[in-house]
Amino acid sequence: MSGVFMIIESIHQEPLENTAELLTKVVIDQVESQCILTRIMTTVFGKPGVDNDMEFFGSGDRWVILWTQPQLSLADTEARLAQVLRSS
Repeated sequence: MSGVFMIIESIHQEPLENTAELLTKVVIDQVESQCILTRIMTTVFGKPGVDNDMEFFGSGDRWVILWTQPQLSLADTEARLAQVLRSS
């Protein structure tokens, strides 16, 4: 990587209609490698299909990640991501 670090552009949660679940949406900017982003998300939230139901959307340096599992608070989600992004 050329020294540009991924940044959390936004984190948002909203309840899914007729369920007790929340949909979490994270937008990450300055992504130089989708592979590295995926590895970071797996490190933080576990294996897709096993520990989470994440979906990745985007191209270039801006990516949106959506999930309902794991159910974490907004503050916990932000803290986990910030810690890993700082160390990557």
